[in-house]
Amino acid sequence: MLIIKLGGSLITYKKDDISPPFLENELGLTYRIREHVIRQVARTLRECSDEDLIIVHGGGTHGHRTVNRWRRGVARGPESLMVWEVKWRMDQLTSAVVRVLGEERVPAVSHPTSSFVLSDGSAVASMDINSLENIVSGGCVPVIRGDLCPDVRGGWSVVSGDELIYELCRRSGTEMGIISKVIMLMDAEGVMNRETGKVIEEIDNEHPEGLYGGGGSSPSPVEGDVSGGIGGKVKTCVGISGMGIETYITGGDAGRNLRRILEGKRAGTRFPPKGKTNHGDQGD
Repeated sequence: MLIIKLGGSLITYKKDDISPPFLENELGLTYRIREHVIRQVARTLRECSDEDLIIVHGGGTHGHRTVNRWRRGVARGPESLMVWEVKWRMDQLTSAVVRVLGEERVPAVSHPTSSFVLSDGSAVASMDINSLENIVSGGCVPVIRGDLCPDVRGGWSVVSGDELIYELCRRSGTEMGIISKVIMLMDAEGVMNRETGKVIEEIDNEHPEGLYGGGGSSPSPVEGDVSGGIGGKVKTCVGISGMGIETYITGGDAGRNLRRILEGKRAGTRFPPKGKTNHGDQGD
């Protein structure tokens, strides 16, 4: 089974949407979606992979900007209205992702995260994966997302897409099928080395975290990523590779780089499976 993450920086215009005023009521704003990028990824998946597949997408502008407005007190009201707005925005994004995947003959099915996940703060407290397995066994591709989930302590908490992927990988081969590979796609080519400005080709458990630069969008303070940014992604990928699952962070020309990885070539930043030998030179 293959897990693909469509990062929010890849599928929405996080940078472009910084310019609208950070108002209390933004319901009239149109948050744009990078439909052409989703389409490129969908075509690559259709042409290059016959594995079972789960797609996870991030929040981008739709999620992070909306959550930040409420957290900073720009938007005011009961928590129930915050939940409504975040989920309304995210439903719009999920709907676009599913529509484009289907148009490219990838049989995507939206599966709301809050229907099978309970949170404990930002962590996953419990996850019922039976429904995911049923969707996959039925020949379709479940699309899940980072989202607000009911919290075991009451209220709602943000669970990131990266956290969902980590928890799915933790269940690989036991509660669900074997996960062969995780590919996280974002708007940058990979994880950047802060000192050289170049993509780090490989990161293992011993790699010094001080070298991690900002791979991906650099949003303004009001637009900031509420789910951990590039540091959180690196930590998640190191943890997943420690479970024996090959993991990548890549993007930029996402369709091309995804194709390269699916064809056994190198692209972006690779996190080799712990305890397994590297693939060596995989060509151009």
